[in-house]
Amino acid sequence: MRPPRPRPPTPRALLAVWGALGAMGCNGSAAPSGTPMPDLGAPTDLARPPDLEPPADLVTFHDLVLLPGYPAPHPPLPQVVSSGGPVLQSPELTAVTWQSDPMRTSLSAFVDKVGASGWWRAVASEYGVGAPTVRPAVVEVERPASTLDDRDIQNLLADRLDGTHPEYGRGSAQSLFVVFLPPRVAVTTGRERSCVDFAAYHSEVGLDDGTTVSYAVMPRCQASLDSLTVSASHELIEAATDPRPFSLPAYLTVDPASAGWARVFHGGEVADLCQFDSGAWIRSPELGRLVQRSWSNEAARQSQDPCVPASVNDYYFNAAPVIVDAGGLLELQVGVPRDVELDLFSTGPLPPWGLSAGASPSLDSVYDFAFSSPTGSNGDRVTMTVTLKAAGTPSFNQGFIITSSLGFLSHPWPVAVRVR
Repeated sequence: MRPPRPRPPTPRALLAVWGALGAMGCNGSAAPSGTPMPDLGAPTDLARPPDLEPPADLVTFHDLVLLPGYPAPHPPLPQVVSSGGPVLQSPELTAVTWQSDPMRTSLSAFVDKVGASGWWRAVASEYGVGAPTVRPAVVEVERPASTLDDRDIQNLLADRLDGTHPEYGRGSAQSLFVVFLPPRVAVTTGRERSCVDFAAYHSEVGLDDGTTVSYAVMPRCQASLDSLTVSASHELIEAATDPRPFSLPAYLTVDPASAGWARVFHGGEVADLCQFDSGAWIRSPELGRLVQRSWSNEAARQSQDPCVPASVNDYYFNAAPVIVDAGGLLELQVGVPRDVELDLFSTGPLPPWGLSAGASPSLDSVYDFAFSSPTGSNGDRVTMTVTLKAAGTPSFNQGFIITSSLGFLSHPWPVAVRVR
């Protein structure tokens, strides 16, 4: 067995996505990273309420932008920016499963089909990521230890890719190994533990021949297959658009003016920005499984629903805060109320939608919020007054989320805070 590899920085992670989305349904706020992950329950597909149907001739993505007066002027949605590193132009996917896993066949089938799906085309094409090829799934026979460190997974891949295990092939710069850990196997990354601090992650490992390959790791945080395909879809598109997040990062974070999105949402990669939307998960008709929607820079530029695939029958709506402080971080002083203008916009005529704001449960008592109006519509300007009651403990994701809600749909706008 080769000696342990040097520990890289903490892998790009899908941090507590289940707990965070569950919390948003109540108060529009993100759950702390240590929140236990509730059961997904029976997934349902979003459908547009009958009273919000657009005119029959305005049901396509591009037609929606032709409505005069929609959307009203507002601060721009973020752009995920490249740091200059490569993307996977011709990804080669290999599912890694364990013989003891009763879901191994279904998980391999998901990886086999995902690259030819409409979901993949929608989330990948604008970033230069091509259709993947799929190698036969690898089935590991020996059950792993009950707890693995990320270094163990790196060592496993490096050992298998040394040319003596033909079932793995030879790793290349286009390789992406999709590792589905069996039930009751936890993974740690530094001081963080799977299913407590994160749900899945992707990273990179250098091989002895100088090649660097990308991999994604999905622990078994829940028993349902859908929970695994949501995690896998999140990590697949992030690994494809940012396969070397430490050595040569690509689409790793957002533009400087939108830094709050990355800080509050625990990351600025393309799937991170959509994981807190009410419609974060959709059921792919081709895959028959839940997958996560992902950020589209092009849609964001047009003020359309930035999370794709997007329903062409849904008008997008949100409330964008006007923040003039440096770096897009809202500067607050303890006990001093701060007024923030919210510019409301939608891509078509909608009834007034509700406005709320909240922080993670650990920080909720730190803020007070008041709105000049609890609802608004396209073109309205609402004043939100936020008061920091106590400085709290400084943290990477200190801030809050403004939520616009209409019926069962809600869209977030995160605000990161700098305490003066």
